[in-house]
Amino acid sequence: MPSKIPDLSLSHGQVLRAIAYGEEPSQRMKDEARYLRILGVPFDEKKQSTGRGNRRLYDFDDLIELAVAFFYLRHGMKPKDLGEYMPKARKGLRELARRAFLEQPETAMQPDWVKSRGKKVPLLANEIFLPYHDRYSETPAKIEFSSDKSDSGKTGKGDITDLIKLLNPTTRLSTGEERAAIPLTRLVLETVAWALEMPELRTGPVKTAQKKA
Repeated sequence: MPSKIPDLSLSHGQVLRAIAYGEEPSQRMKDEARYLRILGVPFDEKKQSTGRGNRRLYDFDDLIELAVAFFYLRHGMKPKDLGEYMPKARKGLRELARRAFLEQPETAMQPDWVKSRGKKVPLLANEIFLPYHDRYSETPAKIEFSSDKSDSGKTGKGDITDLIKLLNPTTRLSTGEERAAIPLTRLVLETVAWALEMPELRTGPVKTAQKKA
């Protein structure tokens, strides 16, 4: 398994390209990222308070938090709700994201699915999923994996359908609605893999200078 978390120091543009699977982010994505940053996602108060003119760089934790925020956006959550939820969940989310990365084998980012831009769904060991946040209830939403085998063998497609459902669990909200669960491990590996491909990736000295600012 990986021995340590990658020491990333990415520009705003590089982060958006990594989240966009290495492609040029759309104007909508840029606008959403700008609004999320105003709301405190992914930067905490300390980073938000840096003076004008200081270039904010994103590390591993910042990158993954923003990637998770965009997953929520793409599945129906409003930016203002993310602004209330993400800072509160920040510590636990970042710890879980680090665990998701470190629990995978050293070669986890080498298979072709990692850069398939979501076209291939892997079966990962120790995969971690996050439930879709239900802002209307204090009761945590529940992740549900499909176990319905009633149609298996009838059409010849049952096994494949069940496998797809198993690899893509849903979240049962307090309202009874279903939303996608966040495949955190996959999200972490894909996003980091693209981040490591960014040109002029900055490390060490720049990050140290940022801390002194």
